[in-house]
Formats: sequence, C-alpha cells, structure tokens
Amino acid sequence: MKLVDSIHHLKNEKEKGIMFFLTDGSEVFYSYGQLYEMAQKKLTYLRMNNVTSKNELVILFDAHLDNILTAWACLLGGIICIPCAPNEKRIKALKNYLKFCKAPICITDNSFFETIQGVVSDMDCTVIKSPELQTLNEIEAAEDFVETADDDVIFVLFSSGSTSAPKGAAMTNRNLVSFLSSYTKIYDNSDSFINWLPIEHNSGLVISHLTQIYLGATQYLVQPGMMLKNTGKM
Repeated sequence: MKLVDSIHHLKNEKEKGIMFFLTDGSEVFYSYGQLYEMAQKKLTYLRMNNVTSKNELVILFDAHLDNILTAWACLLGGIICIPCAPNEKRIKALKNYLKFCKAPICITDNSFFETIQGVVSDMDCTVIKSPELQTLNEIEAAEDFVETADDDVIFVLFSSGSTSAPKGAAMTNRNLVSFLSSYTKIYDNSDSFINWLPIEHNSGLVISHLTQIYLGATQYLVQPGMMLKNTGKM
C-alpha cells in the first residue's frame, strides 16, 4: 500500500472531511470527495507550470487548505512535497533549505510571491504563484496520476535550523505507511481529531492530518494564528 491509496479511497466520500477554522473566526467544511477533486485540479495546475513527478516542490502557504490541497496534489502526481512556513524566520532560512534540493520549485500565494522571488533570485529555483480558489475551481481536472514505489521519498520535512544547519527528514511511502498502520490501531474512522499545529511540523502533518486520511476520519484544523490569539477559548 502507498500513502496516496488512502487519498484515492476517499474520492467518493461525501460525509467525512475537514472542518477548517480560519483566523478571521469563520469556518468552512469540505468533504474528502470535494478535497480530492480540488487536489486533482491543483495537480493539473502544477502540470501546466511544468511541475513533473520527482520534482521537489517547496510549498509556502499560511492557510491549511492551500497546504493540504498542494500536498495531496503532490501525492497524486508523484511530486516530492517539502512543506515550509512562510514566516519571517523560515523565509530567511529558505536558501539553506533549497541548497539541499535539486532544481527546486517553490509555490506560494500572492501575499508572499514577490518576497520569495527576491530571496531565490540568485538560485536555480522557479517560483510559482498559486491560483485563487475561484480560479482553481475553473480548471478542468485531468487524472494525471503517477504511481510511486515503496521506497520513493514523498515528503521532506526540514528542521528550523535554529541551533545548527537545517536538516531534512526524508519520508518514504514505506516508513509513513508502516508508522500510520501501527499508530492508528487504537483509533477508527468514527473518531474525530482536532489540530492547531502548522502543517510543516511533523506532528501537524503526520499525526494530525495523515493519520486521519489513513483512517478516513473527520478532522478539524485550526489555523495556528487563531489558536495563539484565543488560547483561553479553545
């Protein structure tokens, strides 16, 4: 079994999904079936921008929805996903991450596009501007899926580099599925999970997102900024 199989299994799921709690206090729910279709469109967009399988894609978004759709698109398309927070500290360290990559590609939204372009201007790195949600929904999705092998790297998570040079932890299908199959034995898809950790964090990505995808369980994702502002209400 590959990790992406968990996503394929959810493509027709209309009841379970993710409730996103946003920093402005609003909330929005997407079923896994809806997210699957949106991720397909995101993969089509990446293909339109010459992102192919085995490419290393550094994703720099604040919003959980953007991060998840892009990460799913990477899984569907055999693209190596490297989540990175677009905060000031991480952006300053971005060059240190990219030097470990081979011809990396960065994707971000309009808020950070020019900043990221400036940081990597002297590097062999392409920067893509992610489409707004309305534009994404207008894209006709193509089933341009790529099968990955058990030992293919599918995620790379970098440390902050606050105490030494940043280190990238490479995650393969084999080690992620092995961990998830063991970790989820005490849960089932009737459970619900809440997460307020950032997606680029191991606990935020693996424990609090991929675990629920593997189970097909409902999850609630709170933007970290919302949690920090309202710790007494959560």
